[in-house]
Parts: sequence; structure tokens; C-alpha cells
Amino acid sequence: MDQFLSNIHSSSITLTETFAGIPGVNVATPIIALVIAAYLALFGYKLKKVTLAIVWFIFGFILASTILPMAIDGISVAIILLVGVILGCIFAFLGFQIEQAAIFVAVTYLAFSMLSKFIHVDQEIINFVIKGIISVVLGGIALSYTKPIFIIVASLYAGSLVYIYLPELVPMSYSLALIIGIAVTVVGIATQFSITLKDD
Repeated sequence: MDQFLSNIHSSSITLTETFAGIPGVNVATPIIALVIAAYLALFGYKLKKVTLAIVWFIFGFILASTILPMAIDGISVAIILLVGVILGCIFAFLGFQIEQAAIFVAVTYLAFSMLSKFIHVDQEIINFVIKGIISVVLGGIALSYTKPIFIIVASLYAGSLVYIYLPELVPMSYSLALIIGIAVTVVGIATQFSITLKDD
């Protein structure tokens, strides 16, 4: 069982890999990821606009850090960081201002990122299509049922972040990390529904 979870963990694309080679970032990434996980699990929906801004910033930053190295050979890490931060800020502003579109994109992105950690099909195109369809459907449903879908997806993503990054800080088996991740998800869902009851 633990070997199976180890294979899932090692095949997941993490932010640590995305930022590999940037001095100091590899050490800080697990800590930042766990802070984001705690925030999403406890306040993801309560502070919805802030959550949307954070998700869109990450989306814009990763978009820049993925495309720039492919488009421009030999581009420096400093330029990638600068453009990533600028694009991330632009996306964050859009996410904060345009709520409906931001909810759809944020839920779709969070769902796709989470599914990428656990769904692995041999054929890459089929793998992408399966995760894409599920993510887009969840994003669409979130427009009509924003609160439950937003809370569930945010909490699930928080749990997946804990599962991926906690073992990088604290030596533990992947089975234990999975159990803790599930616990974070359950507590996050219960807590957010509880603290947002008065908003209904």
C-alpha cells in the first residue's frame, strides 16, 4: 500500500519541481504549501475573494514559469520570476474583480491540480481529457452551487497539499500522510460549513 502511495506521490507534479533551481524556494515551498492548505481548509470559502486572488496568482505564476522557458531558450530565472509575479498579480486582480468567471476558473484549476495527483492513465491525452472533463464539470456546477462545491474542492485540495508536502518536512510514511490529508479535508469541510452557516 505504501509503495503504491509512494508511486502516486513521486509521479505528481509539485510546486517544488516547478520552482526547481530557484535559490531558497525549494526549502520554503513545502512550508508555503502547508500554510495555503491550512488557509484553504479553514477560510477558503469565508474569504472567497482572497482565495480567488491567491488561486489566480498561482495560476498566472505557474503559467509564466511553464511557458517562458519553452518559448525563450536560456531565459534567466530572475526574468521568469519577475514575469511570473507580474502575470500572477494581473491574474489575482482579475480573479478578485470578476467573481463568477473567477469561481469557474478557480474551481476548475483546483480540481484539475488535485486530480493530477491521483489520476494517472498511461495515455497522456486520455489522462488529460478525463481530468479536464471532471474539472470543467465541477467548475460549471460551482456557478450554481458555489458554497458546497467551493468548500469541498478547496478542502480536498488542502488535503492533497498536506499529503504531498508534509512528508517533505516531517519524516513519515505516505500512508500516514494520506490519513492526515483525509483528516484535513474532513475537518476543513465540516469547519467551513459550520462557520458559514450564518451567511445563508
